[in-house]
Amino acid sequence: MLPYYFICLLLAGFAFASEAKALAYYVGLASAVVLTLFAGLRFETGYDWIEYGRQFQSTPDLISMFKGQSIFPSHAEPAFVLLNSVVKTLGGGIYTLFFLVSLISVGVINVVCGRIAPNTAVMWLVYFGIVFMTSQMTMLRQALASSFVLLSLLMVAENRKLPALTAILTAIGFHTSAIMYVVVMILARIRPRFYFTMAFIAVGLIFVIFKVNMFMLIEYLAIFSPSRIAYKILFYSSLKEAPVTLGSVALIMFHLSILVGLYILPSNRRDPFVSIGIWLTLAVLFAHLYVWNFPNLWNRVMQVSLPWEIAVIWRVWRSELLFKGERLAAVAALFVFSAGALAYSLSKPGALPFVPYQFIPVAVATGNCGSAEKRIQTTQNLEYLTPKSNIPEAAAKAEIDRLNRERYLEAAGTIWSMRQSWCKKLGPDL
Repeated sequence: MLPYYFICLLLAGFAFASEAKALAYYVGLASAVVLTLFAGLRFETGYDWIEYGRQFQSTPDLISMFKGQSIFPSHAEPAFVLLNSVVKTLGGGIYTLFFLVSLISVGVINVVCGRIAPNTAVMWLVYFGIVFMTSQMTMLRQALASSFVLLSLLMVAENRKLPALTAILTAIGFHTSAIMYVVVMILARIRPRFYFTMAFIAVGLIFVIFKVNMFMLIEYLAIFSPSRIAYKILFYSSLKEAPVTLGSVALIMFHLSILVGLYILPSNRRDPFVSIGIWLTLAVLFAHLYVWNFPNLWNRVMQVSLPWEIAVIWRVWRSELLFKGERLAAVAALFVFSAGALAYSLSKPGALPFVPYQFIPVAVATGNCGSAEKRIQTTQNLEYLTPKSNIPEAAAKAEIDRLNRERYLEAAGTIWSMRQSWCKKLGPDL
């Protein structure tokens, strides 16, 4: 766990240093570089490396597709498949892909938040403690999509329509779920009334208190979805309900605090950055309150909402003529919350694939692959990751047929055989 705490302390140092205006840009950029390297150079750390390894192995290069020797796979969204194929065509491997994904997603988020407020170091400090492991070390397609969603919202706020459309289409190309943010793009210049917001939250709290499960309504989307997406919806809806924990309550209170701040702190009521911040905060509160039993959705929404929330609250906060000590106190409070969220996440049984953190240069130098395979197998037996009901036979058969057609299941065996050879040599094929 020490590498995570070290990075958290390093980011905290950058965040405090960013209060010196001359350093703000540079320490924000330094934070982004640190997180790019931390996520991009991990070795078999997190939940995603097996699944994305299979996808990479089953994706043909551009040359074979151009010659008609292979079909364009459907195991993921087209933009992500194309990125895999480009990396493979250029001679890269799965770890090249991981680094590239981290570089793109972290880089885009840093640019977007830097346009909202000059102090991105504070945003990265909070991001690391709350959503970094989920985003940059588990949901790579979602991380890419989220960064381009943020870019599209920035373009909307700056009234640049064509770039906004291009960015949101790119986001959807990386992950279909990005389409839901079209609603935020449409509402970007409409500031929600305070009474509407209070009613929205009150109804959501009723959902949580009386355990109303809204996710079962989402199951009906499977009827109208392509087979691959339908299978995912049915799989997620079959999982056991996650309980409301102290951690989720703390996150709800955190987002509510930001929401209150965006309403009460003086700002231009027509500022689209603030309006978008309110809508994104309402989106993440919707995920927490109305779909309380499905943390997978919270994490996906937070990947978009959290960077914008922190950047925009800092935009409004810094517009006030506060004493430097008050701003530093705010940074200290965010550091405590972020560090607490990180410690809470790492203490959970589901964090086993992240601990210990494994670094590619170390794996290359020692040839030691560690125990990642065993740790992932252990976490896959956790109760909340176990389906509570069977997925309909027709949907399961359609998914297996698709995987066989694309030789996806063969790739699974290839990944493990390659892994064994890597461990016996100097290191992985990068």
